[in-house]
Amino acid sequence: MVVRLFRQGVLALWAVFALAGDPALAGIDQGYPKEEGRQSWGEIFGWTFGREEVGKAYALIVGISQYKGFKDLEETSGDPERMRKFLLNDAGFDYVHVLTDEKVTRDRLRTLIQDEFRERVGPDDRFVLYWSGHGVPVEANSRQLGYLPLTESAESSIASMLAMRDLLSWAEHVEAKQALHVLDTCFSGLARLPTTQKARRDLTVDLLNKSARHLLTATTGSGQTIASREWAGGIFTEAFIAGARGDADRSGDGVVNMLELEDFVRDRVNAKRSFAEWPDEIKPKSYDLQENAGEFFFITSSKKREVARVDEDVAIEAGMPIVLLGPGENAPINVQCDAVADVSFWESIRSKTNASYFEAYLERVDSGDLCGRFAALARIELERLRQESGDGPVDIEAPVALSRELVIQIQGMLKELGFDPGTIDGDFGPRTRSAVAGFQRSINAPATGQITEDDQVALAKAYSDQRSQQRADAAGPDGGGSGAGLGRDFAGSSFRDCPECPEMVVIPAGSFVMGSPDDEEGRDIDEAPRIEVTIPAPFALGRYEITRAQFRGFVSESRYESEGCRYRSNREWLPDSSRSWENPGFDQGPDHPATCISWNDAKAYVRWLNNKVKKSIGVEVEYRLPSEAEWEYSARGGVDAPYFWGDDPDAGCDYANGHDNSVPKDKKDGPSMNCSDQHAFTARAGTFRPNAFGLYDMSGNVWEWVEDSWQDEYTAIRTDGRSWEQGDASLRVLRGGAWFGEPRNMRSANRNRRYVGARYDIYGFRVARTLAP
Repeated sequence: MVVRLFRQGVLALWAVFALAGDPALAGIDQGYPKEEGRQSWGEIFGWTFGREEVGKAYALIVGISQYKGFKDLEETSGDPERMRKFLLNDAGFDYVHVLTDEKVTRDRLRTLIQDEFRERVGPDDRFVLYWSGHGVPVEANSRQLGYLPLTESAESSIASMLAMRDLLSWAEHVEAKQALHVLDTCFSGLARLPTTQKARRDLTVDLLNKSARHLLTATTGSGQTIASREWAGGIFTEAFIAGARGDADRSGDGVVNMLELEDFVRDRVNAKRSFAEWPDEIKPKSYDLQENAGEFFFITSSKKREVARVDEDVAIEAGMPIVLLGPGENAPINVQCDAVADVSFWESIRSKTNASYFEAYLERVDSGDLCGRFAALARIELERLRQESGDGPVDIEAPVALSRELVIQIQGMLKELGFDPGTIDGDFGPRTRSAVAGFQRSINAPATGQITEDDQVALAKAYSDQRSQQRADAAGPDGGGSGAGLGRDFAGSSFRDCPECPEMVVIPAGSFVMGSPDDEEGRDIDEAPRIEVTIPAPFALGRYEITRAQFRGFVSESRYESEGCRYRSNREWLPDSSRSWENPGFDQGPDHPATCISWNDAKAYVRWLNNKVKKSIGVEVEYRLPSEAEWEYSARGGVDAPYFWGDDPDAGCDYANGHDNSVPKDKKDGPSMNCSDQHAFTARAGTFRPNAFGLYDMSGNVWEWVEDSWQDEYTAIRTDGRSWEQGDASLRVLRGGAWFGEPRNMRSANRNRRYVGARYDIYGFRVARTLAP
């Protein structure tokens, strides 16, 4: 085999991964039952569709990342655990067995499949077999056959490997009503047995409860797939989990079937493959392994909270109405759409590279002209094209990610506006979606029941206008009273002043105690004394750190020059004149935060942005760097703890890209988080969980410049939240920590300082904006 590396080793051919691994880890051979209190698969199905309980769900997860005769697959070592968590926690599986690395032997596999799972899985149950590892093509009698190397397999010995067909043949002993075999390897299409043509069906619950046996492969027969730290493992497994969790639900019915899953995985994999500039097409494919009466499917997370619509006009089977998998009783149902035109339109644009085609498709879906079966895929492609054109980390999926705190605020505003969301509890359930749909109809927007960014702004404005009117009414004819302005009463509402502008989040006025207490672990003396600061008026702060794409737009238009950057190597910071924000020394995508940025660079960007917005909307606005007090107030999000997620730095891998087990060895220096965030360098903006204000990466990823001049302590700090401009103006403050640095640096109170011209591969920024009174 020829080893081919791509992009400095971040991406590599799956079958010939070229990264040397650590000594082999101990394999796993363990069963995991569902946690007590969690609904089983049968309970979820029965409760969702109004049926009696229908069997249980079981899975065998096999993953090999450590090899003696092949290159190790370090990038995919976490895939079995990710799949286990998804099946148990999201998909409602009752029991999952995990078998990895040297524990994967031919005898153990046969025993598990032909004996243990054959006895465990009943005729009314479901079964998933998942395999992650190398795949090898072998020529035999003028055709290719697929083989799966085991940990002990030699490259030259076919007999030491497992034939893909044998694996599927063994699985036939498991007499589940529905079975899905998932192979995430190179050349996995070579596992295909003779199959029937997959038929497109109008799904009902009865159909979904009938027998089916499918194979879903990462590639077609001759194809190769890739893995990356950026995706925390295999590109196919990441797409499979996202799709099965609900992203593939193109029809909006709360159910992901095999056709939807295949289409979504194929599009998502190739969108990421194209985005990463990987030259070879990757072709995930699903096959029917028998003449199927039914179809394997997943119930999406949102569907688990709804009861499917019952149509009394359809035929009756066994005395019970067929439950149609429609979008729910409160969502609009377009029964007049042209399904043929929908498919024809999509097929004509799916390979286009101009975003306007996908925008036109989605507009026709919104108008009701097209059914929208491919809307989710259109949004994925539109997002990719917009990112390539430099729009930054724009989530253009119809539903946006909502924190519990933000849902509570949305529910409160809906209730005040007369749209009943049910209990104000932070759960974005059916009652809340019904209230959202009612509000959307009131403003002549598509009544989807989901919240978009535009909906957030409109809701905030409606709420603000009503509050202003109430104050004016209370004051009487001579009492004055004026509107509070866009988003002034709504923490978390967002806006953009121009298409190229960063997304801004409204931060409410309020007070907090700045600095750290004496007993906070990791504190520095420059975080004292603690002082109460009042932010007197709302302001806006970037939801994300400024990305490479956004900074590139500034450089392209202004022809700004920025070269030279320091990088860390064996505990030393070394200068390199060839490095810059465009080439920091490690791979970045356009939606990663710009780094190698000095304070002077950040200020130049802000000046350019103000001029651009004035030309774009004809209004003079004030973009700026946040003050140090504004930054800490926003980072805390109302939490008076060392980190915005609490006290435990080892829990940080869900919230921040910091110094953890993923950091390269030559960068390690001092304590680290005892976890892995799966990112060796910077991560895509918005990868980790936001804080209570809806801000991402306030801890970790890159240090962020603020406006203030440095002072050694808070004795002279302004208590009104404004920046400190006295002292040495050439020495400025940075906040938040970075992808490399001790956990204590990611505390909300931690401070750093550098000269205004300093560029390091861990320095970036985000912008603030003053709001009109």
